[in-house]
Amino acid sequence: MQLAGGSHAQRDVFERMTIDAGLRAGEFDAAEAILDDRRAKRSGREDNYALARRALIAAGRTSPNAQSMPAE
Repeated sequence: MQLAGGSHAQRDVFERMTIDAGLRAGEFDAAEAILDDRRAKRSGREDNYALARRALIAAGRTSPNAQSMPAE
């Protein structure tokens, strides 16, 4: 992501878009990996956005026929 350039805020928006796209595509592991990386960069802290996305991932994994989850 650093190679793409831009401000921290612009990179954050791109990461959020990527996470939401992963949720919509049912790529829960990939979305969770990005969230894990974000948490590591933030010294183990998560914002409300990350907490909400982790809840969506958990719900998607427990749903018997979920292949994707709408990002809210």
